[in-house]
Amino acid sequence: MVPSRRVVEQWQTFEWDPALWVDLLDEIGADENARRDLFLLAQIRKEDANDIVWKIVKKMTDGDHLANASAFIHSCCKNVRHASRAYT
Repeated sequence: MVPSRRVVEQWQTFEWDPALWVDLLDEIGADENARRDLFLLAQIRKEDANDIVWKIVKKMTDGDHLANASAFIHSCCKNVRHASRAYT
């Protein structure tokens, strides 16, 4: 008999896997452009992109409501780009 695998929530893992972000981005209502911005950032600066997701999870845990999740993601990505000059 094969043991059943329980579905792991996004916050229950310590492995870096952007695919796990999709449910969170759905939950907060992030639009396609914000998702694209975050995933493009993850391709070149995965730790920084993961930090943005962590900030979102932290806000949710603290009970802070993101009035505009997409704007928050865009702003965070822009700040990383300016700080690192990774994009032109």
